[in-house]
Amino acid sequence: MARRRQGGKVSVETVVERPAGPVGLALEAASRGDFRQARKLARSALAGAPSADAAARARQVLDDTRPDPAALLTALAVLAIIAVAAWVALQHH
Repeated sequence: MARRRQGGKVSVETVVERPAGPVGLALEAASRGDFRQARKLARSALAGAPSADAAARARQVLDDTRPDPAALLTALAVLAIIAVAAWVALQHH
């Protein structure tokens, strides 16, 4: 844990140790929200994993950053409803 003083207030930050190498870079990219880069780095780490542990960590990053199928289906359903509503509105005008 690290403590910083800002404007008279003390904030506490948790420092998380990330693994070194490509898996660490993938985790860092994921924490920034860059999931495309995180998956690319994790695939690279998995292909050149020096140990079973490194391969397992790379697989975990890939699993954690996988697109959510339910969210994709929901977005597709909403888009279809919007398209149908637009078509119906155009037909009635």
